[in-house]
Amino acid sequence: MEKVRTSNVCFCKSLFGDFSHLELLLVVIVAVVVVVVVVVVAVIVVAVVVVVVVVVVIVVTAVAVIVVIVVVVVVVVVVVEKENLLPRTKSENLSRSHRPPEHQYGSLRTRDVHVSQHEGLADCNDNTLTRSTSERPSQTAVYGSREDVSSNGPVHNDVVRSSPRACLNVIGLSYTVKEKSGHWWNRSLLHKAKDKQVLQNLSMTFNKGEMTAIVGTSGSGKTSLLDVISGRAEGEVDGVVSYKHHQCRLHMMREKSSYVLQADRLLPTLTVRETLTYMALMKLPGTLSSEQIDRKVRRRGSVTSE
Repeated sequence: MEKVRTSNVCFCKSLFGDFSHLELLLVVIVAVVVVVVVVVVAVIVVAVVVVVVVVVVIVVTAVAVIVVIVVVVVVVVVVVEKENLLPRTKSENLSRSHRPPEHQYGSLRTRDVHVSQHEGLADCNDNTLTRSTSERPSQTAVYGSREDVSSNGPVHNDVVRSSPRACLNVIGLSYTVKEKSGHWWNRSLLHKAKDKQVLQNLSMTFNKGEMTAIVGTSGSGKTSLLDVISGRAEGEVDGVVSYKHHQCRLHMMREKSSYVLQADRLLPTLTVRETLTYMALMKLPGTLSSEQIDRKVRRRGSVTSE
């Protein structure tokens, strides 16, 4: 036992030299403190790195979510605008795209027209409209879809009385559309639609056997006037439009008139008849003969002169 103790003392002396007990204790304490400091610093560094990574992930996620939301909103607005589900602006309402007519052609709108014995359009040399204070039984100008309009009787009380040559009459015609202001991306959310009057109290006569040209600057309402007369108007219409003393209805205008749309996709070198024939050859079934196609083109392109 004494030999073991002696060997241990010799080992300690060889390891620590001639250090006293106090010096040995100080060395141990310093070593422990250094180890603790290193561990604490390492923990702090790791914690800082973790916090930085978490913050970066949160920021990137937030930015990605915002970008996705903005892209979705922009896509939805663009799709809605493209499908014409938002109210159109003036330029869109007066555009020359001339979309095919839909089932609905405007809301039902009535207007009492009080006329006198002398009221009506004058002959072709005098385009003024004379009115007096004496009232006669009122007439109703009706515009709407096929279901909205059921009456197609004659117009009485000289409401549309004009020259004997008159075939189509327009009296007191007004046309109002909805107009949105602001940028396209917030037009439907932040701005309320306002009424924009495209046509105001317009009166004119189209005489039989004459060619009439409507001249005006871009956006003056030329195409809108033709849209209203032909039943293609999508806004609010007020006034009287008559054909041979009968109020115009959609089915009547389809039967008695032909409307050639302005479109860039039409071939400029072809006449109207040639264009109709070309489209008929492309769209109609191949089982139809040339005579049948020509008969359909003549029936579609003819304008009655009755």
